[in-house]
Amino acid sequence: MVFRFFNFLRTEKRRPSESGNCYGVFQANFPVDRSKVFLELENGEQYSFNDLERISGRFMHLLENLGIQSGDRIVVDVGKSAEALFFYIACLRFGVVYVPIRPQMPVAEVEYILKDIAPALVVCQPADEVKFSKLTQALEIKHMRTLGLRSDGSLMEESVFLPPRSDTIPVPPDSVACILYTSGTTGQQKGVMLTYKNLIANAEALQQIFPFRSNEILLHTLSLYHLTGLLTSINHALYAGIKIILLARVTPDTIAKFLPRATIFIAAPATYASLLELSDANDSSWQSVRFAFCATAPLHRDLADRFRKHTGRTIVDRYGMSEAMTMAANSIGERSGSVGKAVPSVNIRITDEYGRKLKPGEVGNIEIEGPQVFKGYWNDEQKTKESFRADGFFITGDLGKLDSDGYLSLSGRAKDVIVTASGGNIYPQEVERHLNAIEGIEDSVVFGVPHLTLGEYPIALLKKNDHASGLDAKLIISKLKQSISAYKLPKKFLFVDEIPKSQAGKISRKLLSERYKNL
Repeated sequence: MVFRFFNFLRTEKRRPSESGNCYGVFQANFPVDRSKVFLELENGEQYSFNDLERISGRFMHLLENLGIQSGDRIVVDVGKSAEALFFYIACLRFGVVYVPIRPQMPVAEVEYILKDIAPALVVCQPADEVKFSKLTQALEIKHMRTLGLRSDGSLMEESVFLPPRSDTIPVPPDSVACILYTSGTTGQQKGVMLTYKNLIANAEALQQIFPFRSNEILLHTLSLYHLTGLLTSINHALYAGIKIILLARVTPDTIAKFLPRATIFIAAPATYASLLELSDANDSSWQSVRFAFCATAPLHRDLADRFRKHTGRTIVDRYGMSEAMTMAANSIGERSGSVGKAVPSVNIRITDEYGRKLKPGEVGNIEIEGPQVFKGYWNDEQKTKESFRADGFFITGDLGKLDSDGYLSLSGRAKDVIVTASGGNIYPQEVERHLNAIEGIEDSVVFGVPHLTLGEYPIALLKKNDHASGLDAKLIISKLKQSISAYKLPKKFLFVDEIPKSQAGKISRKLLSERYKNL
């Protein structure tokens, strides 16, 4: 069975882009009065829509001076700031490919991405200048610049006095706008290519389901390097031409300060849980909030129910991934326990292992088709080919079921990915590969267990060998930190005599997760 969600709600702001560049669509929806505030920071500093165009236009001029051309890749490893957001917008306007990466990645992971993507420019934080200088020189990357959190760094110094460009570079709609790197099941990261068409389609679909009014204020608590924090929430705000309050420091007290002014709120489950602990997080704090979105990790029903009881507001859950952006969404008041119906223009179907369509209520592979679906994996035609059916449907690797009304419920992840509250994806096989390389470890298995506020966290079962003298969790962590990001580190290590496997020699992470869920 295939379900397609039709929503004929249209807003006056929905306009086609003649050039294919999504910034043209965004710009057409900006307020007529460009002096209106677009961005506000936690220190009270404000930027207008005029400032957005002026600062991003200066960055465009700098890119031109550096010889950067449309289609070139730019790797960006910076913190959350107004300038970081304006640089992203400049890259869209200039037609270059924006490649954000997670701050504080181990050198080995950064090096892999730089080798794979061959960027024309790398932008990093001033504190990481030495690390990136060595990498860019070794890999013969021509340009490197810095961008700090306080309007500092060479990117600002070189652009601040340049006259801003006022144009937007035309690009074909299928041109790549952004590449997101996501961990692979074998430890090799994959570059997910998202086009200008993908970005427009996703923002358009979200605006149809969750129409942002021109006077809305988005309180933004997420990072700017992943799908939801940047390409989903920021692009939707740009598409609607609304104001954003950008919080770099996300604490319950900081959120409580700005929450009464917000009409839209987006946060991870852990943030919602922390807000419930505040004595003043009551109905009045949320009085003006029309949409409260959950992001980066699964929303547990208990947390959603407690939040609704305490605040009188419903958390909106959505289903998405880097390869397909937002695929399904639950509008306010819709079915609890489901991630909702397919967003406009997206088709969702459930299939068995042979690709045959299943009936409503039957669990199988979730496959989707639509304008939000990515172009393919960077430099990996084989993986791209394997990820699509002959009729164009993308095989998500997730398991779920559709009911007779088209509501999608998730049953698990066929890829075994562990989703943390911060939005990080942990692939067990990658962590196991590094664990098994440590002297003293004969075998290992990594799996996730659910947590109310942490999303999921990884646990490792370890089998020692004859060289395990002195091996403990502290030593293992110190070795793992040399090769993988901190968020991928198992939170618990359990030493066992044998790794549990089936008679066929296979590991059931689902059974292990169930067995150790109360650990």
